[in-house]
Amino acid sequence: MGSLLLVFGILILINTLVLTPISYWFQDSLITKLETYYAKTLNWALQGIKPYLLLGFTVLLLFFSLGFFVFKAPKVEFFPVNEPKYINVFVKLPLGSDVGVTDSIAKIVEEEIFEKLKPYKHAVSSVMTNVGASTTDPNEIGGNNGITPNKARITINFKEFEFI
Repeated sequence: MGSLLLVFGILILINTLVLTPISYWFQDSLITKLETYYAKTLNWALQGIKPYLLLGFTVLLLFFSLGFFVFKAPKVEFFPVNEPKYINVFVKLPLGSDVGVTDSIAKIVEEEIFEKLKPYKHAVSSVMTNVGASTTDPNEIGGNNGITPNKARITINFKEFEFI
């Protein structure tokens, strides 16, 4: 408790002796100088033909930078492809269902998945089925992480895209 009081006392001293004078200097001196410089720059830019020249050069700069990125594209991926490496298939039966019934339905769904994946067998790394445990949806709010005999989860893992 005493160290917390000491920290607050030091913060009050720093605020009173250092930060308050700096904030007054910033408000009274630096901001007024910046506002004066800004007003002079605006007055210079808005005289005669300068506004049209500045607008024209700004548009030319826009087209130059777009052309620069088109003809010499950087080796940076601005919008990376975020494809998941796995797919979860959830099987939910009514509450109170027997784990054996859930397992038999999960096997039927698993066989259908294998049929659908036959043409893409080279891209699939593994298929894993959980019945009763570790079957909740990770995106489900307030998901039950306990034993759920009425749920099953089939996870399809894919190989890395560059290795296919």
